[in-house]
Order: sequence, then C-alpha cells, then structure tokens
Amino acid sequence: VKLILSEANHAKHREIERKYQVLHHQVKEMLDRFVVKYAGTDNEENTLYDFQGILKDLGCTFRIRQNNGEHILTMKGPTKSIDFTNKSEYNFSIPRIISKALDLVLPESVSYSKRRENYRPLGDTKCTISLDHVPGLGEFVEIEAGTENQVLLWENRLRIAEYAIKESYPQLARNGKDTNSS
Repeated sequence: VKLILSEANHAKHREIERKYQVLHHQVKEMLDRFVVKYAGTDNEENTLYDFQGILKDLGCTFRIRQNNGEHILTMKGPTKSIDFTNKSEYNFSIPRIISKALDLVLPESVSYSKRRENYRPLGDTKCTISLDHVPGLGEFVEIEAGTENQVLLWENRLRIAEYAIKESYPQLARNGKDTNSS
C-alpha cells in the first residue's frame, strides 16, 4: 500500500480525461465532420485490487488489465480536478504468469470488461477519443488529451458537454447501473 500511495502521488505521468454517457451513433455522426483516424479496438478485462478499501477511499487505483492478450499493471493517484480525471498514472507491461500470481494473492475490489474503439485527431498525438461499450452499463465516450483545455475543445466540437459524468467505470460497476437507460 505504501508503494502504491507514494508512486500514485507523483505528477510526472498525468492522465487527463473526461467521460460522457452518450450513445455512440451521436458521436460518430460528429466525428465524421473532422479528420480523425481509427486507431484500433481494445478488448479489456479490468480487475481492481484494494486493501480493505484504503486505496478507493484515497482516490487511488491498483489494477491489472488484460488488453488484447497483453497484461498491464496500473497505478493511479487521486484526481487533481473537480470536473476532469486529472491524475498520475503508471502502466507496466507484465508477464501473464505474474498477472495470474498477483490475481491469486491480491484482494479483488471490482472487475469489469470493456470494448473500446479508439480515434485520434489528425496531427494531435496527445488526444484519443474512445467509444466504450461496457456490458451491463451501456455506451460511453472518453476524451483523453494532454490538457483539460484540449479535452474541452473536443467536447465542444462533438457537442457532448451535457453528457459529462464524473463516475469511473469501477464506480459504475460497483453500483451496477445501466446509465444509458437512466
């Protein structure tokens, strides 16, 4: 826990993003007006681990993600913003055997799967617009960029500001609600 907390509070690797509860066909219509490149589809299995709720209560994440056959260990710190996800994030590719061993010894907090279509605006390597489908929860869009202003720029271009939500996928999975039918 001490290692995770000490690393999670460093500011050198930032994740800056915002999530939206919006149907994909609406966003694809708007994306067609801009020059964006399809950057692939990810099929993820995410498992978060915690130690009696300590990490969750502090806004930190310790996760193993299986993505298209790769195993990725992630540590995230608490967010530094009210309206955005703006937190430190570290990702480490790990061998499958290490992933399986950690899964056996770490206490699982929550798990969920996600299919993610990724798009990148031409000439903007720090921005990714992801169309996510989370089984049992619905359709979402995430805009991840180098700055909060860059996220807002694409939010306005795609006309999705009114659909912004603050809950993370783990929070939504814990609550077990389909947000697109709300």
